[in-house]
Amino acid sequence: MDPYPSMMALLPALLSALLCAGRTALTVLKDQSVKKMASSEDRRERSIARLLEKPAALLDGVKLACFFCNAAVVLLVHNTLSGAVVHLLPRLFSGAAPAWAVLLTHVLVFMIVIFLLDVLCTQLPYRAASRRPRGAAFALVGLCRLAAFVMRPFAAAGATAAELLSRLFGARGDDETERVTEEEIRMMVDVGNEKGAIEQSEKDMINNIFEFDDRNVSEVMTHRTDMTAVPKDVTIDRIVAIAIEAGFSRIPVYDEDIDDIMGIVYVKDLLCLIGTPGVDFDAQKYMRPALFVPESMSCVDLFAQFKQKKVMVAIVVDEYGGTAGIASMEDLLESIVGNIQDEYDDEDEEICKLSDGVYTLDGAVSIEDVERLFDIELDEDSEYDTIGGLLIEKLERIPSPHEHPALELSGVRFTVLLVEDRRIARIRAEKSSTPGQETA
Repeated sequence: MDPYPSMMALLPALLSALLCAGRTALTVLKDQSVKKMASSEDRRERSIARLLEKPAALLDGVKLACFFCNAAVVLLVHNTLSGAVVHLLPRLFSGAAPAWAVLLTHVLVFMIVIFLLDVLCTQLPYRAASRRPRGAAFALVGLCRLAAFVMRPFAAAGATAAELLSRLFGARGDDETERVTEEEIRMMVDVGNEKGAIEQSEKDMINNIFEFDDRNVSEVMTHRTDMTAVPKDVTIDRIVAIAIEAGFSRIPVYDEDIDDIMGIVYVKDLLCLIGTPGVDFDAQKYMRPALFVPESMSCVDLFAQFKQKKVMVAIVVDEYGGTAGIASMEDLLESIVGNIQDEYDDEDEEICKLSDGVYTLDGAVSIEDVERLFDIELDEDSEYDTIGGLLIEKLERIPSPHEHPALELSGVRFTVLLVEDRRIARIRAEKSSTPGQETA
């Protein structure tokens, strides 16, 4: 094996790491403190601030330079290592190596080189520059400026080609609009959180806002089994009692069953009837039209519907037209800011921390929330959305009210505490250091 090509790869690898660190530092500073730097007495800070007034050309040039450096590293190291391994294959096969062995060698060597390149030239520089963006920017701004200058013709040609292709396929270009990606914003939020400038609750809300568009209504709605609804022949006394007991100001009215919602009764519309003896009450005369939306609608679209139609609740229907649940404006807000506990909510929180790594969970807590809570990955192929449903799927049965089965998933031990109405209502979850199995 000729080591010369591998030694040559050290230079582009070093350049790639430095450019990645410089680009990360400049990206962090771009929106974090560029205004403060522009009025600074330090000449270096003012110089960086001027560069970041229009950062697209600079950062795109640096990114392109990183790409060229990484490509050079892959070509040099891959050819050297794969050639050396392929040269040894005849000894392993006592003759000419089969074609599949040669191909597999090239693929494995390529994957190893890409992995090392990502760790050494991307992840490590990114983390280092994120912790000290100002120092990294001062040290590397000259190199980044030089790389952007050298790559300017290639970056311009690439931008022109991309613009032509986007127009060809009917997409609109950004022209000179400054492009800020979601990844860059999340990165700046992470840095702000590490430095104490952004609280953890604020970071969670910002991340929830980005995920808001990816959430479906089915993920935030109240399931039909937990809905409060009344039949069309309900009496005024009964509907007032239900409103007081449940604490809801808007109550769905159904015909034969809950799958046939006719409209929504607003309790405020009934205030004039309360205390009136002998009143002939007909819920259909007082109910308002209901907003029906599919389970697959995004939370962003539902929010827009609420604003447009000036309503606060919607009936969620499944693919067969049946009632899947009900979603409210409060449900949408809670998906961003977290649980909003009011005077009518039950005292039991959906997620209650008992001690470090030990929680009690409502069975209706989403699998996604549990994954975030324990930083684990549960079954992605599950047909259920809630942790209670997932446990029923794994147990392959619905536990009886008097038993408390437990099982361990992804290093977390889940114990059923309460079963109500043929569903798991309350669960104890504890981070476990030893593997376990289902127990009755």
